[in-house]
Amino acid sequence: FRPWHMRGVIYNEFGEHQKAILTLEEALRLVAGQPSECVIRSVLAQSRIARNEFAEALKVVEPCTGHSQAGALIADCLWQLGRRDEAQQALERTQKLGELPISARRLQARIQFEEREFAAAQNILEVLIGEDRADHESEYLMSMVLRQLKDEEASQIHFKRSEEIQELKTNLTRLSQVAMQEPQNAKVRYDLAAICDNLGMTKLAKVWRTAAAASGNPSSSSLE
Repeated sequence: FRPWHMRGVIYNEFGEHQKAILTLEEALRLVAGQPSECVIRSVLAQSRIARNEFAEALKVVEPCTGHSQAGALIADCLWQLGRRDEAQQALERTQKLGELPISARRLQARIQFEEREFAAAQNILEVLIGEDRADHESEYLMSMVLRQLKDEEASQIHFKRSEEIQELKTNLTRLSQVAMQEPQNAKVRYDLAAICDNLGMTKLAKVWRTAAAASGNPSSSSLE
């Protein structure tokens, strides 16, 4: 199952969610009953959620209530399906498993926003944005929170950052596909490293720079 799992993770990261779903469903068939099953179910559910297939995503992760990442996804699906009390209960169950993953804490902030508890939502989002520079969803939600708090200038800053992150992720997906098609293209790998740096993905940036150095002339980098 591992090659299918890893390929599905890559597709999911690059926004190729239909390909991710097909690949991860095969991984799930092969992994049945093994410890990695809930990990695969979680990634599969993420791709389903990205396609707004919340009922299907919920069916995928429902067997994994004892897994923190899956528990966060269960709560998210329930919330999106309008089953808010059940979503709250799912979050409470997941919190008992340990520290909530980012997706669950972002859902908490979204719940507090909709309940007009703006200061509480802001506190959560400040932590999330500090932890993950690539979290455009938290940036966007923060812009909405700050607008309600009548801080329009700060709201616009976070809104623009959300748009910038989404554009960077789009370019990351596009250039990653180019890199796969052009194994000797050093420039595109340096460009990918620069995008990863901007998104706070330092380990991945290092991987791309190493690949660039191995694939062609470092002087072809557009960063000079």
